[in-house]
Amino acid sequence: MDISKPDKNILLEQQKELNRIAKEYDECYRSLSRLYGIPEGQLWTLYEMRLRGGEMAQSDLVNATFMPKQTVNSSIKKMEVLGLIVLSQAGNGRRKTVTLTESGEALAQKTADRVIGAEASSLCKMTETERKDFLRLFGKYISELQRSVDDEQQKSILKESAPADNAKNDP
Repeated sequence: MDISKPDKNILLEQQKELNRIAKEYDECYRSLSRLYGIPEGQLWTLYEMRLRGGEMAQSDLVNATFMPKQTVNSSIKKMEVLGLIVLSQAGNGRRKTVTLTESGEALAQKTADRVIGAEASSLCKMTETERKDFLRLFGKYISELQRSVDDEQQKSILKESAPADNAKNDP
């Protein structure tokens, strides 16, 4: 496969278009959250729980939503107070299980299930080949972007841990 360096102007335009699409994608979910009258964190919690049968470990929820641990924990606490979920100890460790209550299931049907349905409907507008290509290419893009982010984080860590130039000259 020949991957040549693209023209800088073309690449910049493609980056602008990708960022526009990413923001529009995010706005779709934000507007659904507003439409349903629930915070985004709760919508994503309901969404992930519906995909996994209505019950999952709290740590798995953090990993599945890609939200900060504090955000997930705050969302879970609020949902517990509202009677949408039950939080229970799993086994004899610190692991906690989150389970949708009957009220949580009802809310998930009115919200998360509709989001999942809208996504499926959108994917069905593509051919099987288009879906596979889209997922493969988008996955590749995210993997490469994550690699670049990891590299930047590593450079930052190395820069912070390196002794200052003037410290070398100190007696």
